[in-house]
Amino acid sequence: MTASVQVSKASKIFNRGKPNQVDALVEVDLTVAPGEFVSLIGPSGCGKSTLLRLIADLIEPTSGTVMVNGKPAARARKDQDYGMAFQQSGLFEWRTVAKNIELPLELKGWDRARRRARSAEMLELVENAHAAVYYAAWALDAGAPDAALAASVAKSTVNVAARRVCGEAIQVHGGIGFTWEYDLHLYFKRAKHLEPLYGDTEYHRERVLQEALAGRVAGSV
Repeated sequence: MTASVQVSKASKIFNRGKPNQVDALVEVDLTVAPGEFVSLIGPSGCGKSTLLRLIADLIEPTSGTVMVNGKPAARARKDQDYGMAFQQSGLFEWRTVAKNIELPLELKGWDRARRRARSAEMLELVENAHAAVYYAAWALDAGAPDAALAASVAKSTVNVAARRVCGEAIQVHGGIGFTWEYDLHLYFKRAKHLEPLYGDTEYHRERVLQEALAGRVAGSV
């Protein structure tokens, strides 16, 4: 099976041969299997961001190789095989919310109608999630008979919206290298982490279906 990421003997030296030379990475090996979740943990300045930038082909290694999906990192980036989320937003204050959402698609050459359709789809997912959460919160606070059902609808709706919107945002924005240092990936990780704690989409959809078939709306969460 081809590794999603294969880093072999990769080194990155900044200001090579100068008094302020920095050996950021020295012969690093890393293998990430398809579907594997990996965290790079270490103190500030140890080379975590440098390694990620090598994988994303934002910088080139001084020596060694970096392969992504069986391709050189540069080819994988051009093929938009992956996205990279950074830690700062790349929003333009003079553009509307919809226009900011559409910007990466505009840079990719999508026509106006297609951009607007995708933007509306993402915004609809978010607004539906907002509405479901607000109603569930009211139902629980007011002791409404359908509070349990409302909670499951909200959890299912939010889970779908979070995974879809965050996932596509990482792919669209990161895939063209447009965002700067923004923690979007943390929201995606948080959504995945909460699934086993509060139930994933399929669990809550099944719960809603069972309640509907039984004709019950009352119950406890």
